Amino acid sequence: MPDLSNSSVLSSHKKVYVRHRMGEVCILCGCPSSIDVAHILARNAHGNAKLDELWKWSIQLDGFKKDNPENLVCFCATHHRQYISGEITIVPSFAVRQRMIEQEIQDFQRRQLAVSQGQPDPGRILLMPPELTAEFEYVPVEVPLYFQCHTSSPLHPHTFMFNSQDIEQYPLRRWDISIYAVLMAASQPLASPARILSPRSDAAERDVRLLIQLYRRQIAPPSLPITISPQEWPQIRDFLAAAERMPPVWNTTTRVQESPGEATTGATPDLLTYEDEQIVTPAVLSSRTHWRPTESKYGDEGSMRFATSSDFVINSNELRE
Repeated sequence: MPDLSNSSVLSSHKKVYVRHRMGEVCILCGCPSSIDVAHILARNAHGNAKLDELWKWSIQLDGFKKDNPENLVCFCATHHRQYISGEITIVPSFAVRQRMIEQEIQDFQRRQLAVSQGQPDPGRILLMPPELTAEFEYVPVEVPLYFQCHTSSPLHPHTFMFNSQDIEQYPLRRWDISIYAVLMAASQPLASPARILSPRSDAAERDVRLLIQLYRRQIAPPSLPITISPQEWPQIRDFLAAAERMPPVWNTTTRVQESPGEATTGATPDLLTYEDEQIVTPAVLSSRTHWRPTESKYGDEGSMRFATSSDFVINSNELRE
């Protein structure tokens, strides 16, 4: 498994590369000024935990690191602050999510079939670009209401107005970033009870939660059959037949049936399991015992002590049949 300490402060060379890759603008509003390079999966310990889980999904993600270009995006200062605070997030588009759910269900059945046939688990196969289109949605979570104009950019030359709380007006976008990192990073903001509700936001929360649950499933190993050789069958039949013919053993002292392995001699009867026609009450138990005072070792100094089991003895006359 890769080392969790693979994320460091980005070098200026990598920041220049990512800005050029993203068109030198904020991916959400197209603003060309004050551009920050941000991590999709954060560089903190919380991001480390999410990355650790991401590696468990598939061997295809083993080489993924938080400083990889596909985990880096460009935001303006405002959208960067809103993204890292969980006020906004981005998710794979509805069509992409449905394709991922369909693929995971089919792939899980394939893995289960292989394991049921005695083969090792072949592992999960995830769809990757170009098989899966890297198409994303903007989702407001707890962002305040404001109107903003998306300016023209090299990647998206169209200008349009959008409402910060209405994702219906914000068109889908295609960015060269990791779909699975976006999915993992969006899970926590979408689970917020203060999330702004809308049909598209509700669908995003439902699909992201379902996908993560699907990716967390494990293939159960098949139960191993018990194989008995032909030479062992006669011994097993003889043992079962002997057990059926064995008569029950009765403890004539306490009238409680015992199994053959239990001792029947030399055992002191238990007053609580003493069975007869009489209902056992405290008075009946008192009649079966008598108190034997024990002299205190403290002499005339006086003492107070609790009665113990040694203070009571069984009345042997009561135990005779």
